[in-house]
Amino acid sequence: MLINNKYKNAYKIIVILILFCMATLLASCNSEQQPENLNKLLSEFEYTINKKDITIDGIKGNPVSIVMPDLPDGYKIKIISKGALAGLSNLTTITIPFVGETLDGTRNQHFGYIFGADTFADNNSYIPNSLRTVIITGGNIIGGAAFYGCSGLVSITIPQSTTSIGSGAFNNCSNLKNIYIPQSVTSIGEWAFIGCSNLRIYCQVAERPNDWDAFWNYSNIQVFWKATIENIRGNNEFEYSTTNNEITITRYIGNATELNIPNEINGIIVTSIGKGAFYNCHSLSSVTIPDSITNIDSLAFSNCISLAYIYLHSGIKSIGFSAFLDCNLLVIYCQAATQPIGWDSSWCSAMGPIYWNISKEDLKEHNGMQYLIINNDINITRYIGNAIELNIPSEIDGIEITKINSYAFYKCDSLNNVIIGNHVIRIDGYTFVECSNLTSVTIPKSVTNMGDSAFYYCHNLSIYCHVESKPSGWPPFWNFSDRPVIWNYSPSS
Repeated sequence: MLINNKYKNAYKIIVILILFCMATLLASCNSEQQPENLNKLLSEFEYTINKKDITIDGIKGNPVSIVMPDLPDGYKIKIISKGALAGLSNLTTITIPFVGETLDGTRNQHFGYIFGADTFADNNSYIPNSLRTVIITGGNIIGGAAFYGCSGLVSITIPQSTTSIGSGAFNNCSNLKNIYIPQSVTSIGEWAFIGCSNLRIYCQVAERPNDWDAFWNYSNIQVFWKATIENIRGNNEFEYSTTNNEITITRYIGNATELNIPNEINGIIVTSIGKGAFYNCHSLSSVTIPDSITNIDSLAFSNCISLAYIYLHSGIKSIGFSAFLDCNLLVIYCQAATQPIGWDSSWCSAMGPIYWNISKEDLKEHNGMQYLIINNDINITRYIGNAIELNIPSEIDGIEITKINSYAFYKCDSLNNVIIGNHVIRIDGYTFVECSNLTSVTIPKSVTNMGDSAFYYCHNLSIYCHVESKPSGWPPFWNFSDRPVIWNYSPSS
């Protein structure tokens, strides 16, 4: 019995040693299966692993940029927990493997979920105010209302793996600038981009696929078909697309006051100005359009509130509706004798004058005063200077100044005092409208004709007239704002 017990004890020890070796070997094998750099790749995250499926549960610190990386050896981020990225206040850029909770898109498809949002309606309340750029690297689905109300986002990158974009996916992403839709996207729901007022859409396909809803682009946002990632380029001033070796300027991103649009970029000819390309460019006061431009799309320069003048050459074959909407300071000079057939009937929608049959050589400037020579007399058409005191001369280069046209001095806020030369015969209506700092205008006896409301809304103005009383050629409402008038004025008095 004693010998048997010894054998039994030895047997137990051997079994224990074998089990220990097997456990050590198994642990060693598991350790070898897990890539050495996995922890390094995921070092900024809190996460759990189930076989090779990874769940992101949290983030360490308060980073400016987050990248959820591609992982080696079959490891994949399959789930991002609700609120895993909650409370981030500095985040500007994020790279994610999919949108929502799961890679397969079966649960909680809204972008705000990973920041703590219960539903898509809460997206904007949970996404960091600082976040501007989202780069998606995988997943097949961008669900309905996925980015609903994400008004702070400027850029979203859709991956080549995406096959479906749901209804209202980008609803009210009002600051989203550009989006590229790869040809892998075979389905887009209705109203996918409604409320995206600043967006340009670039599509890899040549035309709308059958399974894109008829109202996928309900807001009629400008779309560039047959585009590639390489086509969507930019420089320091312009974003643009290239199609058939021709460039369309899609957005101006500079801050110039005087802009010469180039006739080519990187050796490729510039032929078009896209829809809303210069929308809301408040800094611009003048734009020179090159001879290569043949098309100006709708709303191209809308709400350029400082744009004072523009010259449109005869090579421009088409202009879309309201191309200059709300450009209230604008004077337009056209080389064409009349409106070309290809220009929309409401192409202008600006309140300023349009001058037809004007060559570039006809348009001249002197001391900030633009003018045209008509019948050997000078007509002042626009003041683009910034003088405080302005003496309008009697003549320029021996040619008499006889007329000051409507809106020539519209909203010239720098002016305090203006003296009009003694060869001027007519001052058109609305010539000095809304010159808020204008305190005095001196009018010579030569001015025998005056338009209505010539000094409308010049609230600080006093008018000094050399004549003794109102000439018969001045209409009853020439001084509609009823500004003080000093008749029979002379400088000596």
